[in-house]
Amino acid sequence: MLNGGNLGGNTLTVTSEVEHPAHQDDVEEHQPQTHVEQSDKPRAGIAAEYLANGHMLTDDILRRAIDIDNKHGISKRFLSFMSGLDKSVGHKALGPEQTVSGKLHTTLKEAHTRVKTMDEQKGYSKVAREYYAKALASPIGQSVLSFYTSTSKQVLDIHEESLRIKASKTEAAKTEAAKTASASTSPPAPAQPESSK
Repeated sequence: MLNGGNLGGNTLTVTSEVEHPAHQDDVEEHQPQTHVEQSDKPRAGIAAEYLANGHMLTDDILRRAIDIDNKHGISKRFLSFMSGLDKSVGHKALGPEQTVSGKLHTTLKEAHTRVKTMDEQKGYSKVAREYYAKALASPIGQSVLSFYTSTSKQVLDIHEESLRIKASKTEAAKTEAAKTASASTSPPAPAQPESSK
């Protein structure tokens, strides 16, 4: 999946001397487990984890991850595993023919209905709208509104600022480390003789 990827500006080439067998294309019912092996996770999901951790993956790698998922049925098996887990935990915890996701959906729907009813009775939304309207009419509110509506920040400006902040933090960390290192390597001051009276 990472073959042809980019790491630190260098192109990766990944090969294997062993041919890995393709996973069975049929979706099997899995018994619930507490741990999902990395090899059993959808490749697109693994790629998303890499991206979330700050790694850079090209669109070609993302497309290959999706192709591998489709070719080997990894996503289908993973969804089957999750569905089986949902059903078995629901059966054990909630009763026959119950799922955790079904209970969650029902609970959220009921909570939404209760909140909506309470809001209609108490008028919380109306009070909040009036409060924000007054806040936006104030001089400070106007300046905040003006900043967000009339200041056009470009994506590039934001990226450049984030890089500047990162560089500033890195430099500050280096300076602090240098101070700590010089303080710990400085020879102790010579002892002063006590003066006699």
